[in-house]
Amino acid sequence: MILSFATPESSSGIYEPFPGFTVIAGILTSFILHIIMKYNQLRQAEQAAKASKSHIVVIEERNQALMEKANRLVEKHQNLEKETILDINKSVSKIRTVEEKTVMKSTKIESSQEFGQFLRQMPELMANKHIERLLNEIFETENNLAQWKISYNQQVEYFNTLLHQFPISIIAKIIRLKDLEFYKEHSLTDFTDEMLGL
Repeated sequence: MILSFATPESSSGIYEPFPGFTVIAGILTSFILHIIMKYNQLRQAEQAAKASKSHIVVIEERNQALMEKANRLVEKHQNLEKETILDINKSVSKIRTVEEKTVMKSTKIESSQEFGQFLRQMPELMANKHIERLLNEIFETENNLAQWKISYNQQVEYFNTLLHQFPISIIAKIIRLKDLEFYKEHSLTDFTDEMLGL
């Protein structure tokens, strides 16, 4: 089969060191090629998962930068609104304290939905095309982030499945390849006093 091409044409037969050598050599060569192809497929899946994780990091950074801008905008307008309420309070009654009338509290915007709710309370801000663009970009980054998380988890699943298939599972143990971790949301272990209303 494979080795039959290696013998000269002038010979009348194929020389085999023992009967069935050609068949065994062909099967062994096919098996080695199969292992090489599976190993390359495994490494390709690993690189695809790493690329997706990198995309997630980039989009998270972009989303965080947009959220910081949104929070600065919200804080600025809440401070303006607070000052307006304080001015009204001073003119209406000098007896009441500021704390009794000031209902505005500073909250951190963490999603496009929260930012959109804030903007709906301020129609003059919603009319600003730059603020609308900021909201749309936050929304877009959240959608992209969700898609890349799903893609990453699918690629990790594919890699882990390949890793546990024969014959790659044997090679993986030898070279100490391990399962990739699925994407998990960052746990919110840090609760600020503001978040708890303290």
